[in-house]
Amino acid sequence: MKKYLVGIVMVLGILTIMAFKQIDATLDFVNKASMANRFEIAAANQALTLSSNEGIKKFAQQMIDEHQTILDELAAYAKSKDLMVIDNLDDKHQEKLDSLKNETDNYDQRFKQAMVKSHEKAIKLFTDASNDKAITDSTFREWAGSKIGLLNDHLEKRKRFPMVVH
Repeated sequence: MKKYLVGIVMVLGILTIMAFKQIDATLDFVNKASMANRFEIAAANQALTLSSNEGIKKFAQQMIDEHQTILDELAAYAKSKDLMVIDNLDDKHQEKLDSLKNETDNYDQRFKQAMVKSHEKAIKLFTDASNDKAITDSTFREWAGSKIGLLNDHLEKRKRFPMVVH
């Protein structure tokens, strides 16, 4: 009987650890993806104010709209799973945003560089999540995978975006 109880406790312990790993992987992705989208939105809002390039401003507005949609979808998913999500920029992202803001002489070029780097990281994040079996919700993994095309589109547009100031 004692061996039986020890076996049950071990199985329950393993199941508990597996459940926490699944929640941790999902929560980790949701927080990182939310942070990436918040940064993109904040940087785009900043570009609307600081850039003198109408093309950049138009693209910044598109970025705000599309990244806000992703952020809203992430928030809805997190709420449905009772996950607590960070709802503001962390220090690292805020420092990047502040640094970008201080680049008054070369703002447009620095904005472009920051967005390319940010989107490269986001694409990796979403790709990894779409393949991460620790995220057991296959619909959510598919959702993450479905956003990769949009992120790639943003990245390619940023790489090709002309830096002509009007």
